[in-house]
Amino acid sequence: MAEQATTTEQTHAGGGPVRIDPAVLAGQGLEPGPEQDGVRSFFKSVFEGDIVAAVYESPPLAMQVEDLWYDEFIYVLAGELVLTGADDGVAHTFRTGDHLVLPKGWCGTWEMVGGTYRELIVVEAQTYLQSMQELGLDP
Repeated sequence: MAEQATTTEQTHAGGGPVRIDPAVLAGQGLEPGPEQDGVRSFFKSVFEGDIVAAVYESPPLAMQVEDLWYDEFIYVLAGELVLTGADDGVAHTFRTGDHLVLPKGWCGTWEMVGGTYRELIVVEAQTYLQSMQELGLDP
């Protein structure tokens, strides 16, 4: 009989697969994150190793990104994301079910529009954690 994959609520030890809890992907059990421009976001890490995988949720918010510190894989779980590059001014819209990679160094406008926006992100751990510390955040 095959062993069941580890859940994200368990400690990852032994190199086996880590199952991401569907309830977390649906936005349940997220913890309050930092407030930006009076808007509170929510966050839950689902894996930490050489990479960090996490679920992030926010109400509508637009922000400027200057020189993104890490490559970031994004899977849109709910809502709509509009990314407009500073170099070309082209807006790219991503909706529920879309996925993308935003490269390190990207600059532009990051806008979460409509209702609740939720995403699964995957980033390289060391650079991500360093960037959060430099921003004074405790990831």
